[in-house]
Amino acid sequence: MSKSRIIAPTLTEVYAGAADRFGDLPAFARKDASGKFLPVSFRELYETGLDLATALISLGVRSRDHVGLISDNRLEWIICDYGILLAGAADVPRGTDITDEELVYILTHADVRVVFVENLTTLEKVQRCHHRLKKLEKIILMSAGGEPPRGILRLEDLIREGAAVRKTGDR
Repeated sequence: MSKSRIIAPTLTEVYAGAADRFGDLPAFARKDASGKFLPVSFRELYETGLDLATALISLGVRSRDHVGLISDNRLEWIICDYGILLAGAADVPRGTDITDEELVYILTHADVRVVFVENLTTLEKVQRCHHRLKKLEKIILMSAGGEPPRGILRLEDLIREGAAVRKTGDR
């Protein structure tokens, strides 16, 4: 058996195993403002996911809840997926090319109370349909920087809040 292979009964245990086994090796990379690629380690990815999971639980996300994830492929999508699954919930993913009708159908059918959105354009789409999304309680904006519109949470703030809670003794 290969030493690089991780076998685990759940995806969250694969995440934990990858953090343990590969530690500071790069799992992904993100571009900084100058266009330079900066690595994100397996350990950093897992710890950030745990921070987000803690914040989601503090927001009221429960085991087996469905959490919307409306985004295209990016590092923040991976972090949100980690956080959702580590909180015991299930993600309901869809790309940003979603139509209003698809958005309403998917989020309503899945009983989504919390949704992550990639950027302001996607946020506007969700806000435009919000009156039809009776169960939707919280919207979390993934893109960093600036102050989000009133009532909208920011991913980076949740990660920071979750990290603070974990330092005091996460449950």
